[in-house]
Amino acid sequence: MDRSRRYDYVIVGDGSAGCIMAARLGEIADARILLIEAGPPDVSPDIHRLVSFYKMTSGALTWGYQTAPSPQREGQVVPLAQARVLSGGSSINAMVFTRGNPKDYDAWASEEGCGGWAFEDVLPYFRRAEDNNRLADAYHGTGGPLAASDLISPHPLSRAFVRAAQQAGLQHNGDFNGAEQEGAGLYQVTQRDGRRCSAAVAYLRPAVRRGNIDVVTDALAHRLIVEKGRAVGVRYFANGALADVRAEQEVIVAAGAIGSPKLLLLSGIGPADELRVVGVQSLHDLPGAGLEAGVPPVPGGYGCTINSCHLRPRGSVTLRSPDPLIPPEIDPNYWAEAYDFEMSLRGLEMTRQIAHQSCASCSVPWCGLTDQCWIVLAVSSIVE
Repeated sequence: MDRSRRYDYVIVGDGSAGCIMAARLGEIADARILLIEAGPPDVSPDIHRLVSFYKMTSGALTWGYQTAPSPQREGQVVPLAQARVLSGGSSINAMVFTRGNPKDYDAWASEEGCGGWAFEDVLPYFRRAEDNNRLADAYHGTGGPLAASDLISPHPLSRAFVRAAQQAGLQHNGDFNGAEQEGAGLYQVTQRDGRRCSAAVAYLRPAVRRGNIDVVTDALAHRLIVEKGRAVGVRYFANGALADVRAEQEVIVAAGAIGSPKLLLLSGIGPADELRVVGVQSLHDLPGAGLEAGVPPVPGGYGCTINSCHLRPRGSVTLRSPDPLIPPEIDPNYWAEAYDFEMSLRGLEMTRQIAHQSCASCSVPWCGLTDQCWIVLAVSSIVE
């Protein structure tokens, strides 16, 4: 990166959102964009080989975060997989193609005051982004940058699992991004020609060829530079030194559910009383700056994993220190509400029902299968 260059936009975080923002802003011919990423480039072959994704949820390409001890779970500490690499979570995730539930988007618009974010407002953009190898209808598009494909060779036990879910009472669903999300079926995945289609592959690399986007990796953002109540730049650490960069138009914080609130708090934007405790000067008293949703642990190993996940705990991110190198306190607040605990139990009961169905492959309950059950499978159930 040439530090003498002028930048109109500075983006902190090169995950899915950061890659897409850079690509779209890069369409402005005279705009100069700088993308700041704390992790290394996405050059590891394990990122792009489908068979290796199970290695990616821990290790050097993650932050190594853990949750705060949970009083609801007898002080248990849970690993929290957050990517620290170019393209963010889209470089290390399981490539499941799911947009989220339409009710969430509608709630943002109707309850949180986010006009233009209702599902019917964002659906056209989802369709434009998509290049689906099977579906083309009111919910799906073709020809976009992001590949959405059926699994190339589903394991026979994956199909047997989906049948078992139907035997347990779940309806079959061949499209979790269509009119209905509830049901059991095989996910589509963000893959193209047997390779991961990450946000960097789909968006950033084609955009960088235009010549108006600079990407700096292994660069940790320390704080936002705020003048007269407005973010005008970013201070970051790279190549053994601190550097300041200014944005003539906007600073865009796209550092994820943990990194974004951490950066705001380090910059003095957050609950003033909490910031004073850790020695950070308050610039803007914003009580909600550290509120984020919790993220579930992803276990590894050889076997069959059924993940039952309650999706909407309300947790928090707070600073332990003004030092940007110190991880924040991450409290997903699991099971703090009786409703959360009830939904977790209902999810567990559902998985047990599925696991006790007879398997068409061997005519015994799923829980009797051992080393044959290394499968990539998909079950989605919306429990309200």
